[in-house]
Amino acid sequence: MLEKPPEPPTRQRHKTVPLAQSMVRVRGYPTKLVLFKSPASPCFWVRCYMDHKMIKRSTRTQSLREATEYAKTFYDELLLRQRRALPINDLPRFELCAQDMLSTFDKKVSRGERAASTLVNERYRMEADVMPYFRDLDVREITYDVIDRFLERLSDRGLSAATLKLHLSTVRKVLVHAHQRNYISHLPALPSIESDDNPRGHFTREEFQQLMRRVTTMAGQRHTVRYTGDTTTRTVVITSAVADLMDFMTSTFVRPTDIKVLRHKHVTVVRNQDNQYLRLSHPETKGHSAPMISMAAGVAVYARMLRGAADTGHDDPEDYLFLPEQGNRTYALTQLRRQFDCVLNACDLKLAPDGQKRTLYSLRHTAIIWRLLNSDGLDLLTLARNARTSPVMIDRFYARYLQAEQQVDLIQSDRHVRRARERLGDSDEQARVTADHKREPVTSKQKPLRARLGNVSGES
Repeated sequence: MLEKPPEPPTRQRHKTVPLAQSMVRVRGYPTKLVLFKSPASPCFWVRCYMDHKMIKRSTRTQSLREATEYAKTFYDELLLRQRRALPINDLPRFELCAQDMLSTFDKKVSRGERAASTLVNERYRMEADVMPYFRDLDVREITYDVIDRFLERLSDRGLSAATLKLHLSTVRKVLVHAHQRNYISHLPALPSIESDDNPRGHFTREEFQQLMRRVTTMAGQRHTVRYTGDTTTRTVVITSAVADLMDFMTSTFVRPTDIKVLRHKHVTVVRNQDNQYLRLSHPETKGHSAPMISMAAGVAVYARMLRGAADTGHDDPEDYLFLPEQGNRTYALTQLRRQFDCVLNACDLKLAPDGQKRTLYSLRHTAIIWRLLNSDGLDLLTLARNARTSPVMIDRFYARYLQAEQQVDLIQSDRHVRRARERLGDSDEQARVTADHKREPVTSKQKPLRARLGNVSGES
């Protein structure tokens, strides 16, 4: 007699299947809106059938009262998204918002509204630090405390305040994008990061002349360099390009990043009855694209460079100004940096007297500071626009170490005296007397103040 085969075991229910005894409908709302619990979580879940889909979300609470309020908000959000023709089953996770933000940023790069290098940096910060921390978070749950803990985590790794600001900016861009897409009703408060400006050192006239003399004698020499923390050595050959670069940057105000993209077709030599200068119309860098005007000395510097380029067959309009044989422009700039560092070390000028480090960027600082010290009344706005920056940045970084005493003549200048001198050819004293008669008369309201100031200064 054959034995009866054993009955298969009872099929076990998946741990996410709702417990029948826990299902609760929300009073005053459609029956398709249901609260429930499952063996997978002690918290209530809410589900709603809409647009032929079952949408589920955790309420993250074990309180039925709090879960009911959450369910009502959840249902209202689904209706709102349905009316706006938005996908109703998209949870506003940080990862999805970040990917959408980067996609939008990529389109701006394609339209020329943003630099491609900026997108590369955003992606790097996103993948390296931001996404691992925020990836699965609901953007509505990202608060001040969440962001502050993220910054503390980065601080523990020894990152500088400037780097923390960049990471915070990346997080904010994602949150702004989420707000624009109505995933969140408002932006959370963000932690503030205090940091001191760290301007690079510049060169005095004497120091720059010392560098130019030394770079001439070093041309063609090979130098072995070992960088801090690096066990390997590197051989650096000093070329004539670094001497041209030093003269060119101090005559044109360009940034080192401009050097990567500058071609001969971007340079126009302008000569007229009153002036001669170079007009640089290279592509956008650092968010600025306006033409830059050089000092008069820049014309001679470029003429010398052009003769050297003709000798090597690199004077075509499409050729780069510096190291044109190097197709990798980032590496070309790196080579120039290394050569300039060798010259700095040979002259013992790597550090300024106040301890600030000097780099290739210091040549741009030098050009701007020389204009601030030596120009005849050049205003910050004109200088800033020509240098592709802003007056605020010049004040914070470039002019930070300038002292009022360095411009005492400008402080004590008198336009009435100057105009009288130009008109009459008088001496300084005669011009000052003439100018006093041309000044606006003192009104009755000004007399008491003038009298008080006179008394304070010892005048009768």
